[in-house]
Amino acid sequence: MAARAYSSKTGRLRRERDLERRKASNASAAVKAVPAEEAGRSEDDGGQADEEELRHRFEKRERAVSSGVGVGVKASKSHAVAVGVVAALVLLGVVGAYLLTRPSGNGERADARKVETAPTANGGQSDPQTGAPKPPAGMVYVPGGTFTMGRKDSEEYESPAHDVKVDPFFIGIHEVTNKEYAEFLMARPRHAAPPGWRNRKYAEGAEQLPVTGVTWPDAVAYCEWLSGKVGARVRLPTEEEWEFAARGPDGRLYPWGSEWRGGIANVNGNSLAEVGEFNRGCTPEGVCHMIGNVWEWTASEFKPYPGGQWQPPQERRYVIRGGAYNTLLKFATATYRTGSPPTGKLSRYDQTGFRVVQEVK
Repeated sequence: MAARAYSSKTGRLRRERDLERRKASNASAAVKAVPAEEAGRSEDDGGQADEEELRHRFEKRERAVSSGVGVGVKASKSHAVAVGVVAALVLLGVVGAYLLTRPSGNGERADARKVETAPTANGGQSDPQTGAPKPPAGMVYVPGGTFTMGRKDSEEYESPAHDVKVDPFFIGIHEVTNKEYAEFLMARPRHAAPPGWRNRKYAEGAEQLPVTGVTWPDAVAYCEWLSGKVGARVRLPTEEEWEFAARGPDGRLYPWGSEWRGGIANVNGNSLAEVGEFNRGCTPEGVCHMIGNVWEWTASEFKPYPGGQWQPPQERRYVIRGGAYNTLLKFATATYRTGSPPTGKLSRYDQTGFRVVQEVK
């Protein structure tokens, strides 16, 4: 009878076990059901699997089920967070790609890469918008062309007016400064410094004044040195190039236009001005100080224009252009010309400087 009671109790416990097992299976598929062989012992096991042992096993499995469900929930939450982070990164990448490639305000594509300019025939670069050669630092590109040089009904040196064609070239925005000329002297220690320099140095605070007191050979020597430095041919402008840069193809009388405007050129005065001080008198292309401040050497000999009637001087002279700080207004034009000996006492060296051009090949 005791055996039947024990068997009845064991059967009831097994039924409860099976019910709990089904619940655990529904809660988490990861938790395996307890095998019947392991959960209990039959009467043939020698009667060692009593009620307390079975309850202990069921409680242990129940705790395992609860733990498994908790782990699954935590894993699900971690997975959801990871998916959210990945989605956010993808969204940021899409937005960034759009901002980098969307059209900008002027219709061009905004690109994080630097726009490279195309090489020109002279080994330089060109403007990506216009295709014009990119000028070296401190210079302006003059496209060349045909213009009317000189002026009729004016000084005999300026007439007759005649058509001239010039090739493209680069020209200095300003005259060569004391600071730039001092660099040349440092590289050429045997070349004489201009009068007034002490120990081959210009006066304190005069670095941005145009260099003066230079002869024509001095200017040529500077150009030869600069050619070697930049790796391109640098020289004095011809008279035709100088006037074309000052007047443009429209043949204006002054660099800024055909009418005189006071206060925008250093003429009829008493002293030199720093380069850039009279920038309101520049050409539309950006070439400055072509009227006043200092006379400027050119590469051309001083002689009559084709058809001119005056007799040139017996000694060789080179054309100087633009006038100086003390030039009278009537001579302060883009057409006025005169000549100066390359060296000697008759030149106006203390009022003469120069600017340079670079050839476009």
